[in-house]
Amino acid sequence: APGVMARNGHQAPEARSEAVDVPSAIFKILRPYQKEAVAATMQALDAGHHPQITHPTGSGKSLILGALGLLLPGRVLLVSHRRELLRQNLAKMQQFDAQASIGVYSAGLSARETDEQVIIGGVQSIYQRMQELQRAGPFRYIMIDENHLCPPPSKLTSMYAQVFAACPGAQRIGLTATDYRLDGGAIWGTEDAWFTMRAHTVSMHALVEQ
Repeated sequence: APGVMARNGHQAPEARSEAVDVPSAIFKILRPYQKEAVAATMQALDAGHHPQITHPTGSGKSLILGALGLLLPGRVLLVSHRRELLRQNLAKMQQFDAQASIGVYSAGLSARETDEQVIIGGVQSIYQRMQELQRAGPFRYIMIDENHLCPPPSKLTSMYAQVFAACPGAQRIGLTATDYRLDGGAIWGTEDAWFTMRAHTVSMHALVEQ
């Protein structure tokens, strides 16, 4: 499996845990296909894309989100629609680095942290609070957990559209188990999609092998 790409454009070999911007814990925890997904996503971001990762349910998507949240420079917003996913994503990110600057903004979890490097937020809680969340600095990346739930860009008043509109300079990253929205529309690679390409996918057969 290829090593994760460091943000200077060079490849960070898996054996070199001393790489300054790649926590060694990530290499110990991620499976090969997860490392490949992280590397492919960071390469896509470097190329200016808004990439999506399509992995089956149960494949450990929260570990990929956690790794990206810690590897990406600048402020990162990780958005989900359920409290259970917020808790899960927080736990996985802390599994990599318990001292990382991670905050949670969710009315359902009685948490309104705004100043950390990475903010994990419930979409219902944050879509009208984006100015408050960016007082500590604009978000450079917005990661969407289960991005097949995002209505298309033509739905200008959706909660997700309002989050994206508040961060015009941010790159979007989606992670889901399907390439289609609930209404059947494609969620990447079309004019009416928030994501420009699929950076990585893996089959259930490959998961069993690994």
